[in-house]
This record gives sequence, C-alpha cells and structure tokens, in this order.
Amino acid sequence: KKSKVIGPMQCHGPGCTVLNRPNSKYCSNECGQRLATNRIFQVLPQRIQEWAATPSIAEAMNRQQLDTIRKQQREVRSILQELDKRHTELDAILDRAKSASIAEAEVEVEEEGEMSMYCITCGHEIHARTAIKHMEKCFNKYESQASFGSIYKTRIDGNNMFCDFYNPANHTYCKRLRVLCPEHCKDPKVSNTEWMKIDELIEQERQIRQRMSDRAGVLALMLHSTYNHEIMDQVTNSQSILDQTEIEEDSQPGTDHNSL
Repeated sequence: KKSKVIGPMQCHGPGCTVLNRPNSKYCSNECGQRLATNRIFQVLPQRIQEWAATPSIAEAMNRQQLDTIRKQQREVRSILQELDKRHTELDAILDRAKSASIAEAEVEVEEEGEMSMYCITCGHEIHARTAIKHMEKCFNKYESQASFGSIYKTRIDGNNMFCDFYNPANHTYCKRLRVLCPEHCKDPKVSNTEWMKIDELIEQERQIRQRMSDRAGVLALMLHSTYNHEIMDQVTNSQSILDQTEIEEDSQPGTDHNSL
C-alpha cells in the first residue's frame, strides 16, 4: 500500500504561516510538538475528570494488596528487630565472658581408664567413658515409661506453667512444665530466609505502585478512555437545565428604574 503524498500547504502548527515540509503537515518538529502539547492540554483535563468520576476496580484491588503487603512488612520488621535485640544481648554476654577471669585450682584427677560413677537415673555403676551415652539412654527409657497426663486441665489465673497439650488418643492433658516439655512446647524457630521476605515484599509494593502509576499516567489517560453513559447523561442534563435557566432569565422583561 502506497503512502499518501502530502502536497504543499500551510503548516498545521499553532499560529504558523510557513509552508510545510515535503510529505509533512508541519514546517518543523517544533510546530508538531507545540500542536501535540496543545492537544494534551485540551484533552487531558476531560480524561482526568472521567478517571476521577469512574471508580476503578483494579485500583481498589491494588490498594487492598498494598495494605496486605504493608502489614506483612510490619510483621517481618518486628521479627527482625527482635532478632537484632537478641543478637545484641548475646554479643554482650560473650564480651563479659571474654573479660571474665577464671580462678585456677589444682585438682587431682585420676586416670580416665580407672574412673567410674553411678547413674543418677538407675543407680548402677558405669564406666566414665560411656557415662554420657548410658545416662541419656537410661533417662529416655524411664521418661517414656512415665506418664505426665491428667484428665483435668489446669485452671490457673494468669500464665499457666504447665504444657496442658490435649491428647485426643487417651483424652489427657500434658502436665509437664511448659518450659521443659520437649514434645509440645518447642521454642519457635525463625526461618533463615526472614531477611529475604522483606526484600520480596518491598519489590511487590514497588510493582503495585508502578501499575497504579501507569494506570493513571498521561499516556494511559490519553490512549484509553471509557465513555460512562450514566455520568455523561447526568452532565448533559445538568448543562441543559443550566442553559434553560439562563434563557428564561434573559427572556424576562427588565424593569427600568429612571430617577426622577
């Protein structure tokens, strides 16, 4: 398809009377840019008014997503601040330990091969080399045989010191101390990737903000326009009523007050 040939004519630039360039409506790039700028100033206010008058579902969804992301950011920052606090406390303890002095005392120690002791759980005499392994196995054995359950739940005002984990198999509540129960009250562990979550949330917030900015940008408003019939009918009716009122006021006979 052949392109349309533009013949000689007056430049279309605002207020320009110069002849156009070959195959162009303008005599220069400046005239074309001035005309485009004038069109933006003429069309953009109406598009902004349409954008403000018509609610955007995508905009509302993005705002909800931003609220959710900001809430998650606050939670992650709170966790990181708590970790920093614990890290500082641990560093202080290590510094005190490094500067502490240990009193040396002369202790006569027998040969390891001849040492023996008694197990604190079963009371049997055991060899020193296998003492730790024996005591651990012995404790686990007696621990598994012992029962720490009760059919009654602890009812204490304030903080409960017992675990009170309900076991539906035997319908009992665990009566170990909460801080010592290795089965139900383990210390919560913080994931090693917590510091990565804050970066991901910040990136998600940036992307949502970018979409919101692009949606209400000059280029988007100029290229995309939705004709809202209800709003335009209201504007047309209001303008018609206003014009009719002005016509009626102009048609009323005026009264001349001549001074005597």
